[in-house]
Amino acid sequence: VAVVGTNGSGKSTLLSLIAQTSAATEGTVTVRGRIGPLLELGAGFHPDENGRDNAYLMGALSGIAPGKMDEYYRGVVEFAELSEDVLERPVKTYSSGMFMRLAFATATAVDPDILIIDEALAVGDARFQFKCHATLDQLLKDGRTIIFVSHDTNSVKRLCDTSILLERGEVLLKGSPNDVTNIYTKLITSPLGADAIRADIL
Repeated sequence: VAVVGTNGSGKSTLLSLIAQTSAATEGTVTVRGRIGPLLELGAGFHPDENGRDNAYLMGALSGIAPGKMDEYYRGVVEFAELSEDVLERPVKTYSSGMFMRLAFATATAVDPDILIIDEALAVGDARFQFKCHATLDQLLKDGRTIIFVSHDTNSVKRLCDTSILLERGEVLLKGSPNDVTNIYTKLITSPLGADAIRADIL
């Protein structure tokens, strides 16, 4: 499921509610299954701690049992392809590409039923992005749920089979990624904002 919308439309807030990193002020959010959150780049990482300790922390927060933690960490290291020297450094010294590698690896190594991605696939070199997309394709084949927030309409069309358009916390439209991204493009290119697309979504 893709979530698209202008800045401030509520996309990241929605993801943080589902990921349970924020509490709803009204209404309820029901989640069934283990969540792998890949929110804004570096979210959840302690900048002064090293990559290894942050990976173990993310595993613990995601519910990895103590007896499975070392196996989980080996999976993180294998996928992230970061050296032990890098993993011993504080993550505040990481480049955005290193952050991306560690964040994606920790989110997918928990074997999530629901993977939440907030724009993070735009970071990293082309080879690692290809590796990430291959992992996402496998998760979809395995029947997992991916909730994907992006301004990249091509990625939305490639990855998702359903999309919703948010504007100021309101779901304006739900439908195929092609239909929704076409309306979204009209929304962001019109000086009239949401009023420009009201007739298209009725």
